[in-house]
Amino acid sequence: MRKYHGVILHRSKDPHGIIEIAEDGIIRSLHFGNAVRQSATDLNRPAYPVLAYTRAMLAGLLFQPAPRRALLIGLGGGSLAKFLLRYCEDCLVEAVEHRATVVKLAHGYFLLPDDPRLRIHVADGGNFVQQAAEAGGAHYDLILVDAYDGAGMSDAMAGAAFLAACRQLLSPDGVLVCNLWGNDRPRSIEVQRRLQHCFGAAPRLLTAEGTANLITLSVRRPGHADKAIAARASALQVRTGVDFVRLSRALRRRRPSLLDLLFTC
Repeated sequence: MRKYHGVILHRSKDPHGIIEIAEDGIIRSLHFGNAVRQSATDLNRPAYPVLAYTRAMLAGLLFQPAPRRALLIGLGGGSLAKFLLRYCEDCLVEAVEHRATVVKLAHGYFLLPDDPRLRIHVADGGNFVQQAAEAGGAHYDLILVDAYDGAGMSDAMAGAAFLAACRQLLSPDGVLVCNLWGNDRPRSIEVQRRLQHCFGAAPRLLTAEGTANLITLSVRRPGHADKAIAARASALQVRTGVDFVRLSRALRRRRPSLLDLLFTC
């Protein structure tokens, strides 16, 4: 069966909805019942981040280029996990995915390796973060939040309590990266406001090229790494093949305008 510009390799349904996997011969993609690609893998280069928003989320490495411990909220096909395992050799990667079927498909179809540095928790991401923060859990150098279903970002993941718990779990030089849908403007502005309140500075922003995805980057110590970004971008680009130089140039700091604040009140 052909669908989503490829052949459907898998279709199933769990309590959260439809899960489909399509392939065009080179790129294999994950779908949750619609044409939006939740994740994608180049079968010839499994560790390369195919989707523009995934590459934009990796801009967190411009602020923390050598994470020792990373937390992923949302696994999908494992694109972020595969990249970190491949290029951050000293990094322990934890991923929280609330759909057990997605975890199985990431290993079975998206070439996610069984690596001793990868720990996957089948759990609700919001609950996991809150419980870890309450327990005084281990600090992470990098937290990447990419938790979507076919309908969008959950209310819990956009909430002030969740963002505050994420900040609590960051190491002193840690960075929180969130993937927002730019076409949901009220939600996007509200999350930016909450991040600014939580971190004491407006998040840095990246618009993923050719998409509606807006990526926010918030650090525990705002401004501490800015001078090193250009050098880090060049080094990361040479090592990984991802255009970190372009990402570094596209970074900007923006505070919500008065109109934005009124719009979301």
